[in-house]
This record gives sequence, structure tokens and C-alpha cells, in this order.
Amino acid sequence: MSTDIKCDPENCLRISEAQNDCDERFRSIFDSVNDGLLILDRQGHIRDINRSNCEQLGYTKEELLGRHITHLYSPEHGGETAAEFALIHSQGHTTFQSAHRCKNGAIFPVEVNVTTISLHGEPMFFGVTRNLSGCMHSERALKIMQLSVDHMGDGAFWLMPDARIAYVNEAACNILGYSKDEMLALRVFDFDPAMNPENWPAHWEKSRMLGSYTVESTHLTKHGKSIPVEISINHLSYED
Repeated sequence: MSTDIKCDPENCLRISEAQNDCDERFRSIFDSVNDGLLILDRQGHIRDINRSNCEQLGYTKEELLGRHITHLYSPEHGGETAAEFALIHSQGHTTFQSAHRCKNGAIFPVEVNVTTISLHGEPMFFGVTRNLSGCMHSERALKIMQLSVDHMGDGAFWLMPDARIAYVNEAACNILGYSKDEMLALRVFDFDPAMNPENWPAHWEKSRMLGSYTVESTHLTKHGKSIPVEISINHLSYED
């Protein structure tokens, strides 16, 4: 004997409406994220992709659905897919850096974070891709700045509010006879007799109020030699 369970039409309608509402909320959130989002089946085919990812890549969503993820990889990174999938299968998640190729052929660096999920009872891969182009430009600019500072003829120091040295260039090390590691272990009191723990707060406050000023002083080398110096002081704010 079999028993048929019938769904009340009104209940079925409410369930259907609730499901549609849930799907709409998911789509709204999915498409509002700035990072690229992907849902792949276990073979690596694209089952869903958000608006931001499509815009970065220059494709429509319809052009990418059903494509294998390797379609988005630059030629030199396409061969890494099997190893990445094996890692996700064994660990359940992984993060790696790669490069994606746009529809127009342009290539940009990405960081990819992939984890396994279950969607409607089916195992899937959920991927988040972050465009690293801006980060790499910033990193390159920082390296250029550091290279320029390190090759200045004048000594340069970055001092913290407690008089610790946060950074020092090669010229300052050469002038005072310390290695960079030795300098980073010092405070300004250790090589400038005019500065001491008692008057340092006043010097710091003066730099904060004026923004920049110039003073003459004397620095002591590692071996005790006195060197007259002119110091241009600039107060900067970085990450508070």
C-alpha cells in the first residue's frame, strides 16, 4: 500500500515564494560584492559568476557559464589547475596567486581563495578572486621610494614618538658607522647628545605643531667621533 502526500496549494505557493525571495536575496548579495565570485562544479566548469567578475574580465555572464575555469587563466598558468584542484579536494580549501585573462587578451594578477561547498545537495567549489593590480602598483611605488631614499647622499631617519628608529637609510648608517640592524636598535638619544628622554617630548611636540623646521646639532659615531650636522625635521602621519 502506498500513501501519496499532497501539498496544499496555498502552502506550496508560500514555499515557492519564499524560495524565490531567498534566491533574489542571494543574487543581490552575490552581485554586490566587489571581489570576483565564482561557483564551479567539481570538474571546474563555471556554474555561476557575479557581476564584478564579469566586468573585470570583459565577458557577459552568458558567455562564461559552462566554460571551464582554465578559459580564464593566462597561458602560463593554465597548467596549474590540476594541482590546485587536487589540493582543494584533499584540504577542502586553498589560496593561491595566479593570473586571469580578459576577453580582450589583457592579463591581470589575482589572488584566489577557493573552498568546497554544498549547493542544493551538490558538491561545488566557491571561489573568491581579488585583483592584485593595484597592490602590485603600490608595492612597486614603495620599492622605488625605498630605493631612492637608500641612495640619497644625506642621512635619513624615520623616528617614532618614543624616539625609536623605524627606518634608516644607508647614508645614515655609513655616516655614523653602524649597520642598519644596529641603528634600528637605537633611539635618537644614543647618537644625538642634544636629545634626551627629558626634552624629547618637547621636540616631538614642536615638530607636530610646526610641521617642519631645521636645527643644527652634533651626532656621535659608533666610535665616539663628533660630527656637526644640520637636521631638517618633518612631521608625518602614517596610519595614525
